[in-house]
Amino acid sequence: MATNFSSEVIVQLSKLIVQQIKLDSLNEISIQVQNLIDIEVKLQTASLNDEITKLKIENDKLRKDHETQNLQIDELSRAVWTTNVS
Repeated sequence: MATNFSSEVIVQLSKLIVQQIKLDSLNEISIQVQNLIDIEVKLQTASLNDEITKLKIENDKLRKDHETQNLQIDELSRAVWTTNVS
């Protein structure tokens, strides 16, 4: 059974098909872009978490050094005070 479509109908159908293909392509591109953004965010988050960990370790070290210096100052102050009192 042969169906004859007018050229106008064929053009309209072609336009609809092309429009749908464009929408499908845009949706696929949008999904791919979002996936790339998600990956980049995860990478940056991991990098920032590593940096935060390093900074926390350095901060702990500096606090311990500061406490040690304060203890040494206290000992020296006591030694000087004891010497002056004697």
